Amino acid sequence: MKTGIASASNNAFSVIEYLQVGDYFDTIVDAAKVEKGKPDPEVFLKGADQLGVEYSACIGIEDAAAGVKAIKSAGMFAVGIGSETELEEADLILSSTEELSLQKILQAYEKHLIK
Repeated sequence: MKTGIASASNNAFSVIEYLQVGDYFDTIVDAAKVEKGKPDPEVFLKGADQLGVEYSACIGIEDAAAGVKAIKSAGMFAVGIGSETELEEADLILSSTEELSLQKILQAYEKHLIK
């Protein structure tokens, strides 16, 4: 399984460095590497391209409606973290990261593939 960060933040690398989590990701795309911000899917498409993964095989996790819209526009499976009313386009909505688990995501993704 390949992992990446697709961030609209200009300080993504600073945060990643501060948290010392950079080694956990195969690629990182930040706002400086894209021309269009979310809800345009460019940041997610660029991340998938760098990983060499088909867009339809990607799962994106977002906490903002514009990010969920960008993931869906990229043809990816979207996990929304937060309010159901704000993230209604997401394929799976969790109220907080405390509910987030790989098992939950993969179960929802597999159901999505069967449809």
